[in-house]
Amino acid sequence: MLAGANEEQTEQIQQVLQSLDFPLQVTTAHTPSQCLTLLAQQEFALLILDDPLQDQRGPELLAQVRHAGHAMPAILLINPDLGEPGETGSNPARDYVIPKRGAFQQALIWAACQVLRVLQKEAPASAQRGPLVWHALSRAALETHHQQDRKRVYRTIGQALREIGFYSSLWLLDKSQEALRLHCTTYPPSGQRVILAELDLDPYQITAPLKRLPLFREHVFQGKTCFVANGLELIRQFLGVEDPIVACRIARALELTAAVLVPILQAGEVAGVLVIHGDVQADDVPMLEVFGHQLSAALEQLRLREQEHQRAEEMAVLYETSIRLASTRNLDTVLEIITETALRL
Repeated sequence: MLAGANEEQTEQIQQVLQSLDFPLQVTTAHTPSQCLTLLAQQEFALLILDDPLQDQRGPELLAQVRHAGHAMPAILLINPDLGEPGETGSNPARDYVIPKRGAFQQALIWAACQVLRVLQKEAPASAQRGPLVWHALSRAALETHHQQDRKRVYRTIGQALREIGFYSSLWLLDKSQEALRLHCTTYPPSGQRVILAELDLDPYQITAPLKRLPLFREHVFQGKTCFVANGLELIRQFLGVEDPIVACRIARALELTAAVLVPILQAGEVAGVLVIHGDVQADDVPMLEVFGHQLSAALEQLRLREQEHQRAEEMAVLYETSIRLASTRNLDTVLEIITETALRL
């Protein structure tokens, strides 16, 4: 069942669902009462709630559904502009909570496929843990929606990844656009110590020239998420370690056997890469790719807010300058005011 008040958006979601490689019959409901009535009349394999439904938030309706004894898996599409949801009634081991930001329709496709594969007993090895992973990532995306600092955004995301067994590092292009700089990490403490000991480097002052990064140039820089099964290759390219013995020690310390490289976009251009490693499998790529899009959206929103704040400050300076210029006819004073304003801008 697909429940949503916006009929146009509900129709779009229905088209997305019908494009999947599963035989589906989609029943739609447009009000909370209609949804509950249909659930009481027949059984459904999957419930998708598009938040909000009229004057009721999706999480509230899901709680009612659970209270009525309906236990089918659910996908809850949350509108983050309405504030963080309260008690959702969702079960992280079974349900998916997806913020309607960035590439949420891709997230919906991925989540629906995971649920349907589990129901048809065709799940890949990582599908059973998928809901737990997606629950943590979606929560992080909601928390970053209104954050005002890039590092806080990453820390929130990195902590969510850490809670479910993933480590990560955020690499951003430097001003020259010729190298990636390590911006933040959630490396294990042992990994930090090994990097310091083996490479004699501050782990927060590491740069990787693009000429040494074919993985980034040929895949990530083209906007493609990349699964890398060989962690030693990542250490060679990103940390510049050629000695295989040293590379193995670092890989063990970082718990880096395989990784997913997710492009980070700013203003429509690739600005860096989020490297996620730890208990990563190839089946995780679609989910982490979608989360990368959501992370990019949060960082882009932050960038736009910073631009707006800067423009507001510039307008305030220009307004103040115009007032001062209007109050004097002394040429030296006028030149002094103009020079001072130019320096401030």
